Amino acid sequence: MVPARERWAEIHFLDRLLALVQAEVRRRAAARAGMWAAAAALAALAVLLAADAAIDFGSDARAAVYFIAALAAAAIISGAAWTAWMRR
Repeated sequence: MVPARERWAEIHFLDRLLALVQAEVRRRAAARAGMWAAAAALAALAVLLAADAAIDFGSDARAAVYFIAALAAAAIISGAAWTAWMRR
């Protein structure tokens, strides 16, 4: 039979270990949510830039370049978020 003091030490150790694991899971979930939010914001920016380019494409082609850059950034961040989600 295990003495009470050792049982409590094991319980406290497991409790601390569980708290660390839960904190890590929350941290990673928050990081994934942040990546998805950033990707969504960049995708929305890309849509707005595409609308701006469609309306005023003749006078300023920079909007099209910004659109492509924002879309590429959104794709990269989405890929990173997807990879992080698949590794969980």
